[in-house]
Amino acid sequence: MDVSCVGLYLMETLGKPDYHTSPLIQEWLVPLSDAFFSSNIDVVNSPGSWLGSTGLTYLMAEYFVRHPEKMQSHNGAFIKTMLQGMYDEVSCPDLSLICQEIYTDCYLPTDAVAPYARQDDFGKMDGSGEPDWESKDAFNWVLLSSAEENSVMMVSDNSLSEMLEPDFDTHWRSFFLYRDGELQEASGYQLDHLFNDVFPVFRKAYQSFCSAHEFGRILDILLPEGEVKEQFRTAALSGASDVKMVDDDSQLKLGEIFEPYLDDWLLQEGHIQQITDCYELQEVSGSEKAETFFCLGAAFCRYSSSAVFGTEWESPQILRGYASGLLEEAHRQHPALFAAEDFTPEERMGDIRGRLRGGDGGHFTCTAVLSDILVEHAEKNFPQRLATLYPMAWR
Repeated sequence: MDVSCVGLYLMETLGKPDYHTSPLIQEWLVPLSDAFFSSNIDVVNSPGSWLGSTGLTYLMAEYFVRHPEKMQSHNGAFIKTMLQGMYDEVSCPDLSLICQEIYTDCYLPTDAVAPYARQDDFGKMDGSGEPDWESKDAFNWVLLSSAEENSVMMVSDNSLSEMLEPDFDTHWRSFFLYRDGELQEASGYQLDHLFNDVFPVFRKAYQSFCSAHEFGRILDILLPEGEVKEQFRTAALSGASDVKMVDDDSQLKLGEIFEPYLDDWLLQEGHIQQITDCYELQEVSGSEKAETFFCLGAAFCRYSSSAVFGTEWESPQILRGYASGLLEEAHRQHPALFAAEDFTPEERMGDIRGRLRGGDGGHFTCTAVLSDILVEHAEKNFPQRLATLYPMAWR
């Protein structure tokens, strides 16, 4: 009987701990999971992809035991499977031990990995080649590059987890990098190349961090350290927010922060200069300045929307005003930037004003829709600027 159409569901179910002791089920499950993972391992290996359940994690771990060559050829998928399995102690305590054994007994002794496991800094730091699972700061993980066979990374549990799911405080140099067996100085490599090309398992997380961090410069200008700033940062990295800022107290607090930067619906001249200095726009063209203010304006539209700090019916008014100020400055710097297939620059800017300010113009004032319109326009006309300034988690 062909069960391929329901294979994923069967594996998620039958891969659970309750069925691990049934030889009959496991015997039947092996060819099914082999076929599934052989067809889908590239997906699991891709940046940002994770297994969705305990059952799949267990079966994927066992798949690597049966196909040890995949531990190297699809090292990203292997490392993520082991990491996910080791810390799934709540729903499957045995899975943690299973993954530790696979990693220690099947992976570390391989020719490609063993020389690094014997380094003084690895694991228990005694040259034994044994990981120290008692400490998440121990350098237990050896990652092999899928792009450069001579490149190897040694990293701790904590740093590996942080780099795969970063926040604003993530450190991106907390590892040892080897090339041809030689430890590299930090000046000997560029992080962009390392995380985008050499170890693509980090690519999506690194790009997300970079876009949020570049965007985060404006948060450093606007917001003092504290709860509100952390809420803005968290939203930029996560793509959404459970925190809403539409009640009177929240709107009052936001007003105290943002009103000094605004002159009605425009930015104060001093604040324009702050942004210009922050993003080093002093010597660039008007169109490049406009692109920066446009992307920042799109981001603050998003902040005001129901996806972040607003609700379906309300949004923080001062954030709408601040978004308006950024977009007005973009239009002042280079009106032609707003030209679209069905709109002149003035028509487009008039539509944006109506959506942000509301009133009696009959405009649809949903800022979630407006932010999508702005992002779509930027993607068509200046995608590189958008990629560096608009939080990746929001795209």
